[in-house]
Amino acid sequence: MFRLGSASFFARGSVPVPVPSGIVHFIHPNTGGGFIYDRQEVSSVGVPIGSPVHFEHTNGGSEIDTISTLVKITRGYTRAIYNTVTESGYNGGVSPADTEWNVSYSQIFGTASGILPIPWSLLDSTKDFVALGVKIGSRVVNTSTGGWGVVSAFMDEHSLLIDPSPSNGGMSPTAFVAGDSYEIDVHNGWDDLTDIATRSYQSFDNMTGIEDWLGQWLIGAELVMHLITDDRYFKVKFSDWVSGTKWGINMPADEISDAVYIQRGIEEGIYNEVTESSYTNDHSPDDTEWNWEFDTIGPGTATGGSTTTLEDSTVDFVAMGIKVGAIVVKAVGAGEWGTVSIVAAHTLTVSALWPSGAFGLGDTYVIANSIGWDDLSDAKTTRVYTDFETALYVGVGIGIVIVGAELLMHIISENRYFKVKFSSWKKQGGGGFVYDREEI
Repeated sequence: MFRLGSASFFARGSVPVPVPSGIVHFIHPNTGGGFIYDRQEVSSVGVPIGSPVHFEHTNGGSEIDTISTLVKITRGYTRAIYNTVTESGYNGGVSPADTEWNVSYSQIFGTASGILPIPWSLLDSTKDFVALGVKIGSRVVNTSTGGWGVVSAFMDEHSLLIDPSPSNGGMSPTAFVAGDSYEIDVHNGWDDLTDIATRSYQSFDNMTGIEDWLGQWLIGAELVMHLITDDRYFKVKFSDWVSGTKWGINMPADEISDAVYIQRGIEEGIYNEVTESSYTNDHSPDDTEWNWEFDTIGPGTATGGSTTTLEDSTVDFVAMGIKVGAIVVKAVGAGEWGTVSIVAAHTLTVSALWPSGAFGLGDTYVIANSIGWDDLSDAKTTRVYTDFETALYVGVGIGIVIVGAELLMHIISENRYFKVKFSSWKKQGGGGFVYDREEI
């Protein structure tokens, strides 16, 4: 028998919904995916056609920019944009389908020559940033520390004021001191558009050689989009792009006590907003520890099966106490798994194995069978608690096992215990989750 568990998270916002018997039902909606751009159609020699269009896609929203009958642009909770006409989601190296993109830029490299009295600024007395073509919105990277920001103002030709926390962020910003190395991306894609029809075009996420995350360089870039089938060209400039995996976006938190507010960012696990700004592996939520008690049954050997069934004529799954919701892992370490939906003596009906596969004669399997709340007399005494992530690890990801797991949460500083059961957990971006909690 394994007794594992512990974790913590935080976030502010909505008021949890109380339901009978002291149970609190909390819903954290999906979030992320926000972006804003302006586009202007131009001819094959760069002459403007019609009026510019301003488009905004909100975090967690479903807005679509209908450019033509063949190209309609939107975005999911994370990752990049795609074309809803022919795509159901983002496809790396392809999306948005039926479009290709161009960006032209140069890079300036240098060394900061001093410290200015204004925070988040860069001084290089050897460079004339205005003459070099630096623009408001140009990305500035402190290559000595890894921090970055975007130019927000010129103090003079040698000094830049930097916004260290644009919403397209995902790296910690840093100030510049004398001796720090830097690079500045100077976008010049619209300086001369007469060659727009003969430029080199690529997919949206491959159009630049910059090796950082898309969201770090996208804002302010002077892009050109070509609708391939329609053979139309557009100038496109993004002014907002929400990215990253850890950061929440002003979403509701479950305010359990003054010490613990449970929150989640766009991806990853939950954290405690009171003392954390994002999720930390093998720790979060801070000031909490968790337990999920389960029996590991096996390994066993299948005598038959299919994509949705496991057969073992040598055991009695009912007598063993296998529950609906138990996790069945095929050939431990291979990563194929399913959840039990029906229990019979020698057959378990499971969800289709993920990512693919089937049970067959001779296959080895292991079952993680939850017994979390069967007997809570030891909940505050001998059970072993650990962090949230460790408590839920059974050889597959948290998102695979968390729904339906009978968890216990201990708020350490207050010595309070809660039964917690998740009924929803958004995987692969979005940050949504739903759980019920009850103090014991």
